[in-house]
Amino acid sequence: KAAAEHAAQGGDAEEGNACTSGIVGDIRKLSPRCLDACPQICVPLGVAVNAFLTKGGQHAAKQVVCQYKTEFACALQGSVLGHCKILINSAASFGMKLPNSISQLSSGCR
Repeated sequence: KAAAEHAAQGGDAEEGNACTSGIVGDIRKLSPRCLDACPQICVPLGVAVNAFLTKGGQHAAKQVVCQYKTEFACALQGSVLGHCKILINSAASFGMKLPNSISQLSSGCR
């Protein structure tokens, strides 16, 4: 939460740009509250989407998600999950299955 407040106050321009530009910027439009609550997910999300599109689909994306498990966990906690569910469901509609719970994240990254 402190990181989200820090970024919301413009404290980390790099994360802010990662959240509002490129493909992640397009994804953010679906649910700004998700990425605003978890700005640390923006860079890894971009890497995961790029891996999905260019490096082998679901398997490649899963490797990135597992590499950045702590960052992705933010989107799966408490009230944030409600805001991030739309992004998770949207990704699934394109064949990119993201974990939708902490337990799924943990079990999928063993």
